[in-house]
Amino acid sequence: FLSAHSARDEAARLEERRGVIEFHVVGNSLSQKPNKKVLMWLVGLQNVFSHQLPRMPKEYITRLVFDPKHKTL
Repeated sequence: FLSAHSARDEAARLEERRGVIEFHVVGNSLSQKPNKKVLMWLVGLQNVFSHQLPRMPKEYITRLVFDPKHKTL
């Protein structure tokens, strides 16, 4: 179990070190206006969740993704 996951994780770590992939924690904010990049990421996340969860109402996904208490990696 562990060896399969650690090999996959190692591949991701190498891609991160080479700059192929990046990780960001994004979320909406009430205390300051989110910049354009964050808003684009939030809309993109909304689309990913809608595509992967087609039976879940889009309004519910929107409410979760744009909830200021919610953070996504």
